[in-house]
Amino acid sequence: MKIGVLILCYNNETDLNQQMIEELSAVAKNIKFCFVNNGSTDSTIDKLQILKEENESDITIIDIKINKGEGLAIKAGVRYFFNKINLQYIGFINFKDFNLKLNFNPLFDLILDSKDELIAYNSKPARSRKFKRLLIKNVFSLTDFFEYLKIDLKKEHLKTIA
Repeated sequence: MKIGVLILCYNNETDLNQQMIEELSAVAKNIKFCFVNNGSTDSTIDKLQILKEENESDITIIDIKINKGEGLAIKAGVRYFFNKINLQYIGFINFKDFNLKLNFNPLFDLILDSKDELIAYNSKPARSRKFKRLLIKNVFSLTDFFEYLKIDLKKEHLKTIA
């Protein structure tokens, strides 16, 4: 199963770090990542470019010059994945939803290990979801998916919601 993940950024210059990119690079062979800079007014795009160059990672960066909302940022990333990479599922998450102390590897390993749950979750009727489908039918919110799996993203370590 081919999975892409859009990470939406807005003024996250101070939050982006070398360790995070290294961790994403470690799982990038199984999951394709695309950072979408959504009109940041700080140096988020510069920091993303530096981190990408330093790691020679297969991570894509899309720069939207003016913030026109989360929906536009998601659509830009979905269009990129749709046109450049053949993926079965595309998840999106806002960078602010990540706890900065969170280890990314278990989080994305969880996605890969939860293929059956992802298929079941994605086959739920759209009316029972918190978001509307976008360009293609297999685009989903990672935040909602983790909530479905009873995973609390705000915890320092991945723990199930009590």
